[in-house]
Amino acid sequence: MAQTLKAICLKYGVGYRLSRFQTGPNEGDWLVVVTYADATAYEKAQALFAQDPELQQVFIEIAKFAKRISREMVVDLRTLKQSGSWRWPLGLLSLLCACKS
Repeated sequence: MAQTLKAICLKYGVGYRLSRFQTGPNEGDWLVVVTYADATAYEKAQALFAQDPELQQVFIEIAKFAKRISREMVVDLRTLKQSGSWRWPLGLLSLLCACKS
């Protein structure tokens, strides 16, 4: 499923990385990071994701064995600082999602 999810993300220009915590209180849990170029790319991808039946099926399958424990959005400050503005929608946007299996 991870490969299918990555392929779907890449199809829509979204970066995807799957990692697993090796230490600490979340040891053994998964961390999914999806990265968007900016807020416009995020909004466009979200609209496409909602209409993609293959992606929706992957989410259904993942929900059978994993529970989301957090979801965080971060903006790359280096990109924002270089733009001369601290306002959204500039900069690299990442969505972090930790899951317990």
